[in-house]
Amino acid sequence: MKYYFNYQYLPRGAERPIDAGEAIEVSEDQCTIPPTLPSVGDYVQLTYMTGNGDNFTGKVRSRLFTYFVGERPEQNGCAINIVVEEDDDDWGKLIKE
Repeated sequence: MKYYFNYQYLPRGAERPIDAGEAIEVSEDQCTIPPTLPSVGDYVQLTYMTGNGDNFTGKVRSRLFTYFVGERPEQNGCAINIVVEEDDDDWGKLIKE
């Protein structure tokens, strides 16, 4: 099964998230178990190493799993949309880097 991750950013005071992260594809060849995902309430930092994207940080507000089932196993997939909400927490107190 292939997994696709898409991150959306929810700015403070906004009613709907904005598209921020591109879909990231992970296939069976790349992992033997489904990849670890941030849970609701987890902190996330999205950084584009290429500079082609908006970097952002925040707390996971929601996750939506959409499953696609095909006629053959290689057609099966799961798209996971993760909404990251802007927060006021002091990131310097979360972890020492």
